[in-house]
Amino acid sequence: MGVGSVRGFQVSTTHDYTRQQWGRSCSVIKVEQDGLKVRMTGFGTGITAGDFILLPNGPESTRYRVETIEYPGRPRDFWTADLSFSPRTHHD
Repeated sequence: MGVGSVRGFQVSTTHDYTRQQWGRSCSVIKVEQDGLKVRMTGFGTGITAGDFILLPNGPESTRYRVETIEYPGRPRDFWTADLSFSPRTHHD
């Protein structure tokens, strides 16, 4: 789905990357500001700027917001993204 507008409300999708699987995996390549900013690469489709990605954090997960994402084209589902820590709020 990605970021869009539904009756004036911003809509974003959450992508669960807590478990690596065929066609949907990722690797962190750079961590900055004590984990508040992350650069990573991965495989999967449908991720757009403004979406959220869940990453494993022990038995829990940590949520990051996709700031930028690039799909270079080969393979089609390969991406590189910049993420920002985005803790869940009580209404997420």
